Amino acid sequence: FVGGPELAAADFAAVAGAAAEGVLLVTPWPLPGDGGEWAPFTGAYLPISGGTPPGPRAQPAYQAARLLLRALEMDIATHGRPSRAGVAAALAALTAEGAEGEPGLTWYRLGADGTARPITP
Repeated sequence: FVGGPELAAADFAAVAGAAAEGVLLVTPWPLPGDGGEWAPFTGAYLPISGGTPPGPRAQPAYQAARLLLRALEMDIATHGRPSRAGVAAALAALTAEGAEGEPGLTWYRLGADGTARPITP
């Protein structure tokens, strides 16, 4: 069985049980528990969430929110107040240079305990 990052969510493994073992999933970003460049994000997320670990889409949602806030900031600095057109133009300029991490796909295999482990070539 192969799917996207939603298969790394705890509820999938809880519902699938033993059938989840060996499931493959692919994401365009590393999962929060992988550490690396996102370790500080995960560390800051845990106290705010009451100890709940970030889900598989937390990092890209955080990155998207940061880019949007930066685009708003740029549009306000340029025009005094934001507009749809101004924010869209600022986002277009930011998207290429403001994204964090290297693009690419990361593959995982779910273990018997439901934990997604990276598959290394």
